Amino acid sequence: MSIYLKHDKIKGSVTNPEFKGTLELTSVEWGVGRYIGQRVGNAANREAGEATISEVHIRRKVDGSSPTLFEHASKVKDASKIELIFLASGNSTYLTIQLENAMLSSYSFTGRGDSEDEENFSVSFTKMEYKYITRGADNKPGTNIVGSFDVAAAA
Repeated sequence: MSIYLKHDKIKGSVTNPEFKGTLELTSVEWGVGRYIGQRVGNAANREAGEATISEVHIRRKVDGSSPTLFEHASKVKDASKIELIFLASGNSTYLTIQLENAMLSSYSFTGRGDSEDEENFSVSFTKMEYKYITRGADNKPGTNIVGSFDVAAAA
């Protein structure tokens, strides 16, 4: 399984023709949470607060696009479009995450003497579309299941 990042302003070193120019990732992490208050003896009247969505945290091996990622985290102020592409075996896409108005909010480098150097960066965004692509028994793409959130609209 592979994970790729397609950025509208940063070109990666992936050479696979289908994903050429993307960045190869090691891991992606993000989450959502919200406060839900309930009083003992009155569970039916719970109060739900607004959702808080974390930034997307990404880990990858260092390559030629690393200096550009560092620059985007430290001084680039214009927003970008980012697509995260998750592949199953056989290079079939099973999950995509689209981020709009995305900006790199942090960058860190880890040098390792005994293995490949790594970098971590975080992406802040205002809109996310989370799409899972189902597969039939024949392994052909089926129905898309989509979830989305717009930070500005809180919906």
